[in-house]
Amino acid sequence: MAESTTYSSMTDELGMLFISAGDGDLGAVGKLTEILRLAEPRECGDWDEDVRMYWENGLQDFAKKCDLKRLDGKQRELVSAMLNCCLEGTMFRNLYAILAKDEFPNYGDPAGLIQALGIRDEKEPLPQVNRRLAVMAHVKRDAFCFAPAFGVGVVRTVDDFSNEVKVTFQRRQTLGLRNFLDSMLLVKMDTEVHKWLLKTERPKKMPLSALNERIQGAVCSAFPPLMNPARALLVPHVMSDVQLRNLTAVAEAPEVSEAGPSSADSSPEQSWEQSRSLKELSERMKSVSSLEEGKEYEVDDLRAVLIAGARRDSEDIKRKEEEALNLALSLAELQQKLPASMSQWFSDVLADLVEKEADVWMDHQLFLDTSDKMPGRQVLPWFKVTCSAMGADYLVERTCYLPHRLWSNTEKALPASEAGLLPKGVAQALDNELLSADALLWIWKTKYGDLKDKYLTNPNLLFRTLQKGVKGTYLKAHRDLFKLMMDDEKFQKHLMRNGNEKSVSDFVHCIKRLPLLDASDRQSLVVKIVRLYPQYLYLVEEKKVVRAALPRVTSWRCLRLRQMQLQHLIDVMIPENARALADARSRGDLRENSEFKYAKEQQALLRKEQARYEQSLLGVQGTDFRDVVVEDEVVVGSQVTVKYVIGGEKATYCILGLLDTIPERRLVSFETEVAKILLNCKKGDLVEMPNGSEAEIVKIEALPEDLLEWLNGIPELGEDKASGVMAE
Repeated sequence: MAESTTYSSMTDELGMLFISAGDGDLGAVGKLTEILRLAEPRECGDWDEDVRMYWENGLQDFAKKCDLKRLDGKQRELVSAMLNCCLEGTMFRNLYAILAKDEFPNYGDPAGLIQALGIRDEKEPLPQVNRRLAVMAHVKRDAFCFAPAFGVGVVRTVDDFSNEVKVTFQRRQTLGLRNFLDSMLLVKMDTEVHKWLLKTERPKKMPLSALNERIQGAVCSAFPPLMNPARALLVPHVMSDVQLRNLTAVAEAPEVSEAGPSSADSSPEQSWEQSRSLKELSERMKSVSSLEEGKEYEVDDLRAVLIAGARRDSEDIKRKEEEALNLALSLAELQQKLPASMSQWFSDVLADLVEKEADVWMDHQLFLDTSDKMPGRQVLPWFKVTCSAMGADYLVERTCYLPHRLWSNTEKALPASEAGLLPKGVAQALDNELLSADALLWIWKTKYGDLKDKYLTNPNLLFRTLQKGVKGTYLKAHRDLFKLMMDDEKFQKHLMRNGNEKSVSDFVHCIKRLPLLDASDRQSLVVKIVRLYPQYLYLVEEKKVVRAALPRVTSWRCLRLRQMQLQHLIDVMIPENARALADARSRGDLRENSEFKYAKEQQALLRKEQARYEQSLLGVQGTDFRDVVVEDEVVVGSQVTVKYVIGGEKATYCILGLLDTIPERRLVSFETEVAKILLNCKKGDLVEMPNGSEAEIVKIEALPEDLLEWLNGIPELGEDKASGVMAE
């Protein structure tokens, strides 16, 4: 290879290397690898368009030649160089996926890993994929990591089957692998920075720029480099802000004393009110044990800092979330540590924040996310601040959306006069179909017997709650509630009202009809029910259900219309056909007589139609459907509304008699497929509709009066059956 050949040469020699690599020449593969490694700029997005296309087209034959199960050494090196240059193409991405599997051969769920890295998703830019791969190489147990919203944490577990990473900050967090790779800065193990964070070594005195440079070389992330990584990683985990300034001060400058009484800014207790940002305030307040009663603090600037951080119009969601958390932490610290003499100032600050419509309180989801991220000891003061600023009703309403572990803080934060507000709020939320495993679990663990009797004796409500999809910190309550249902005898007895026959029957009905449980769980539960209440064995036994034949009834209107149609066929249409046949015979030769053939065909059709009409009327009786009693089960003569699980669309059907099918009005005979599915079902049941979609029965009611009147009216021959039904 000529020395002058570079990635941008586009010479015949480079073209021959592409051809040779496509033919399996490992020497050519190695030369292409060397050219790509020396490419500058590295990413092909910065190359000339012609050069980039030349490479992407030239390497197609090489990509086709590669084994899609495993790459050999030289191939692997070239594919790695291609990924570093971000060469794009579907076949290339398949090779990058194989490369990732080779990089992490012991990962339990390779497909999950590829998905988390975004390798096969062509909407994911390859530079970001590359950065994720670099971070993934350092995701190990006990590795230090940093997130702007949480600070420094430690990787505790990498679950390579569920594709989740458990990290301990001030409390444990569980993150999806993709989220972890995109949001965390990883410290490489066995580096000096790792040892600093372990506190086995101390950083030496050096300028801040040099310290930042050292740290930058020991970390990796999928997001842009931090402006001041030294402060982010070392304060306050390793040292205080003052110690960092001393460490990075130039030799000629006097050191700042941490304990010197002469400096008003030296100690956190004296300098917290000079904080210039919410993050700085929250960090400084952590080291403040208490504030002196009666002392005057210069807090005018601090008030401005708090109000300025209350709203963020920026589209940067992460920045907005970070500021909301810092504001909550700052307010929680102030609530605990401010002296009584400053209570009026603090109340005025909260009033200003409400007037300015602070994001953390005005954005429903932001409040939930912020509260969920708060350190455990800060949740109660944060809820007290929220209650003071927004009122008890606001706090209770938001609590119903939070994980159950935080609810006890709400009970403590509420004033004594509002102690009963939380149970009322929970009841209202459940009545409004805000189904929550956290709410049911809280009810079970509290003293409110009336709530237990209302909501924890309803198997249908329990099953619908457990069928809801949840994630993150809400999974624990979901799992705990499911475990109660499966294993806790006391809970099971309460759910069945200590052996009430109807309650046992409802529980069994849910177990058998609702798709929450697998076969083994169903079997386990029914066995436990029989052990508790052997007298109800007949309720759980699997018996072949033989439905009694439904009476051959139909509405008076459709019965009269069918009778009129039959009579018209006999009195008018068949005689007309007979006359047409006679007229055709009179024309002579029947073999070439098209009129005769048509009349004979019509005669056969009319006879079939007559037989069909007569058969449909055989034994059929008319009814007005007014004596139908509709309770909690779908019966003939009822109206049922279903809600499709996917999409949430609703559809209403009226289950009617034998001849009462009008599809465009969703009037269906009990012999149709959809009616057979719905009959005998109860509200809350999940059914599979004829189109294969899953739907929940949400309402069962009597037929509307206008429909009853139409069904019992007098038809006119030739009328459209649907013409008299009011439009939906």
